[in-house]
Parts: sequence; C-alpha cells; structure tokens
Amino acid sequence: MSKLGLRCLRLAGTYFEVGRQLGERLRGFVRPDYGPEDMRFAEACARQVERCYPASLEKLRGIIAGGGLEAEQFRCHFLTKGAAVAACVGVVVGPERSAEGESLVGRNYHWPLADRVWCELRQVEITGELPHLGYTHHWGGLPDVLNAAGLYVAIFSVPQVPLRRPGLQWHIVIDYLANRCSTVTEAAEFLASAPHLRSFTYLVADAQGGAIAAEATPTGVSIRPAQDGILVVTNHHVAGKAPATGLARSRALYAGVLQRLNERRQWDWEGVRALIADHQLGVCVGDHDRDSQAWGTLFAAMVRPEAREFAVCPGFPCREPFESVSLPAGVRQR
Repeated sequence: MSKLGLRCLRLAGTYFEVGRQLGERLRGFVRPDYGPEDMRFAEACARQVERCYPASLEKLRGIIAGGGLEAEQFRCHFLTKGAAVAACVGVVVGPERSAEGESLVGRNYHWPLADRVWCELRQVEITGELPHLGYTHHWGGLPDVLNAAGLYVAIFSVPQVPLRRPGLQWHIVIDYLANRCSTVTEAAEFLASAPHLRSFTYLVADAQGGAIAAEATPTGVSIRPAQDGILVVTNHHVAGKAPATGLARSRALYAGVLQRLNERRQWDWEGVRALIADHQLGVCVGDHDRDSQAWGTLFAAMVRPEAREFAVCPGFPCREPFESVSLPAGVRQR
C-alpha cells in the first residue's frame, strides 16, 4: 500500500498479455486520423521493429485486442506518434563522487501539470524478461524505469532533426532496455545499433557504477560517458547532432547544475535530493499551486541502481516527500 497515495499498476504475463492489460484501459480511445502516407511510414517503422525487437509487435497486438481498437490506425499511433519537447534535468553521481560508495541518480520530469491525473507507478513482469518498475503519465511507455538487474533509464526530449526516417519509437527503445539489458555496456550496444525514429537523450546508469548519456537522432547516436564521476543531462545534445537552436535555457541549466555538482567532491542522497529541488538554478519549476494546469515539474525520481531502489516524488520535490519502491515489490516511506 502506498503511503503517498501513488496509483500502482501491476502488469504480468507474455508480451501479448501485458499489451492486452494496457489495451483494456484504452477502450474509447479517440484516435488521430492517420492517412495513407502515415500508414506506409508506419509499416516501414514496423519492419525496423521486427528486425530489432519483434516482441514489441506482440505487445502492440495485445493493446489493440484489449482495447478493441481500430488496428491500422492504432498501429500507426504506436509506431509513429510525435512527442513534445519537455524541459527535464537528470544527474548521476558515480561511486567515486558518492559519500555512500554507490551511484546516486536524481531526475526531474517537466510536463503540463494537468497530466498528474494520469501518473502511476507500474510494475512489469513479462515472462522470460527482467522485471522492472517505473513512473509514468504515458498510456504505454515508461519515461523512467529501473529493472531487477539495477539498470536505470530515463528519457529527455531534445529539438528534432528535420528528417523522417523509419526507426524505433522512444517507448519501444526503453522497453527493450528495461526487459533485456543489465549493464550500461549492453544498453549502449543496443542504443548505438538501433535506428531511432526521433531525437532524444537516454540517461542510463547501472548497478556497477557505470553511466552514459546516449544522444540519439535518426542519423546516429553519440555516447557521452560520465566525466570524473559526474553526468548531467538536460534538453540538448552536448556531444551529439541534434539542432542547437532555441536551447538557451537548457544550456544554462546544464552549466549551472554541472558547476554546482563540481563545487564539492562528495555527494550523498540528501545532497542530490536538495539539488533536484533547487529553485535558484531552475531545476524544480512551475506554478506550485497544485491546481495549476501550466508546465512544471510533473514528478521527480531518486534512484540507487545498486540497491534497486526507486524513489518517486509525485509532485514538486522542493516540498513533497519521496516514496521508495523496491524490486520486485514493496513500498516504504523514505
């Protein structure tokens, strides 16, 4: 039972069965009107998914069956739907910079606050795959996820490359990493080899103390490792090829957080928690009126990959508590 009132959903079974459980919640879904050109592009994307991660198409078939959805239209939605640019912050303090001797991760997810009504904790156990859990407002994907091997993945939007090339949606990429990867090395190999539909940064940290930012575009992927035990991710590509226009806030935020982290050699859990609650740097943002529908910090997460500990703050981390969730299940107040 969640002490903070987090809505919790457990999904278990085969890929098809997990998809069907998700689909049952989408009954009455009002689909966009995709046309013939969209359908052809979706089929090209499906061929890439079939090559890289065919099990994802079983999940898709389950969603369609569970929701009684129009197959071609929802297939197009699942495989090609666009994404907005959020303004998020993620930090990793590696074992060499951690006062606790293990990696510590902090992350704020910024989005329209009206979506808090959809937020929930999901625990996923697909037959033969790694159990994992995450927090999300998305109908099918997990922007933050920690698996039983201690691999943590978080997604960050960036401006898009003006190129439409068949590839994998972000939620398909994260599903693969959560279900099948145990280390940063394994995740980097998949991220570098998979074709990406859109530009994103994937922050990845593992139980062995490794951490990378995989800066993906439809034209390729740049892997940016942690430097001197520190990794910072905002909403632009530092080493990659995403467009650099309109990113003054992201660059300023990146520079400010990196400078703050380097002001001292050692960080502990409470220090990282205070950093992601910081207003001066603009890490925790938005109208703090809980009834606001504006853009702001939708939720925050703190993670210890080695301990398989995933802590969620379902609001503004400057004033609201975190609830810590262990794998495979069990919730405790922190």
